[in-house]
Amino acid sequence: MNVSQNTVNRIIEISENLKQLNITNNISLKSYIEHTLLKPGTTEKDFVDLCKQALNNSFYGVCVPSSRVRFVKNVLKGSNVKIISTVSFPFGNEPTSIKAAEAAYARDEGANEIDMVLNIGKFKDENYKYIYNDISAVSSAIGPKLSLKVILETSQFTKEDIIKAGYISLKAGADFLKTSTGFLGRGVSVEDITTLKSITEYFKEISGEGKYIKASGGIKSRDFAIELIRAGAVRLGCSSSMNLIKLQ
Repeated sequence: MNVSQNTVNRIIEISENLKQLNITNNISLKSYIEHTLLKPGTTEKDFVDLCKQALNNSFYGVCVPSSRVRFVKNVLKGSNVKIISTVSFPFGNEPTSIKAAEAAYARDEGANEIDMVLNIGKFKDENYKYIYNDISAVSSAIGPKLSLKVILETSQFTKEDIIKAGYISLKAGADFLKTSTGFLGRGVSVEDITTLKSITEYFKEISGEGKYIKASGGIKSRDFAIELIRAGAVRLGCSSSMNLIKLQ
């Protein structure tokens, strides 16, 4: 699918007029945090520690590789902590059939939400039909009960490219737009969130559907986390979660 210049222009117009949310500095971040452990070489003990921290601090969820979903599900049994599984992480290069199969596997293992990585190279080829079909296949594989986030890796794109990638993602069935893997480039910026927020606002304008934003990549301080929420993020993917809540 193509994204018209009129659509891009309208989203840019929305972004220029967005107002920040009135969020106070004493906001509790715990319900925003997806406590994340995605580095290679992590052990079962590391995942147990991750889950205990999430449980003890009432974080929204934990974000883990698909191969660890069943393990953390057993650790979190009986709790309200959600399990978020990555798919095609961190580069997004796997064929569509593999992405869909991994997403279905994670669902069957007990994941509540799926974070898939956009195929950056295919997007830069301007193969927008492939991008749409790639995301749509994963959305179909997991079904309507699980939320789907698409990781755009915003550091690799211009603002116009972010707009196109985000809009295609929402049209293909994404529930959330997510900024970064944390493995490539600079991570999230407030400007990224403003751009993504303008895409979700436009999508709501034309469809009536509410879509959401997850900030991730380089969120190291409480002040920065609050800035991202003010700009429109409703989830924070963090490996430094404990630092963010120290003053609460």
